[in-house]
Amino acid sequence: MRSFLIFTIFIFPSMPALARDVTVTDVPSLQRAIKVAEPADRIVLQPGRYRLNKILITRPGAANAPITLTALNPAQTRIETDATELFKLDAPYWVFENLDIRGGKNAHHAFHIVGRADNTVLRGNHIVGFHASVKGNPQKKLSPDDVVITGNAFYNDAPRKTAQPVTLI
Repeated sequence: MRSFLIFTIFIFPSMPALARDVTVTDVPSLQRAIKVAEPADRIVLQPGRYRLNKILITRPGAANAPITLTALNPAQTRIETDATELFKLDAPYWVFENLDIRGGKNAHHAFHIVGRADNTVLRGNHIVGFHASVKGNPQKKLSPDDVVITGNAFYNDAPRKTAQPVTLI
């Protein structure tokens, strides 16, 4: 009598990554959280002031698990910068929501969205004091697609003293 072995293979559809909240209380912890972010991470700024220089974002989220940067209490949390570019984003599937971002006299862009930054979402932010709060550009022959900008407030509370172009987006 012959024995037959039967193998069953189960194929599961791709499961979303496990979401985790990453609590941020200061600039070094924010920089570290962005540098090591994984799909579905939710980076949560605790109340306070965060004085930042340029932050390059190259870690991708995923279609079913974007990486989110948000504030626990937007009214008590502020990001400040005088950098030419604050967040330079070259990675897909990032969400920036409920942030209060203030630029100084030399601040050009709160967000510079380039290259691979497809499916970026800017939602519910309050962004003040930039030559062009949001700028998009091709990079290495790639251009970001499907960027959503919704429910934000962009403005300058005084005329910009610059020879550079001034436009909100």
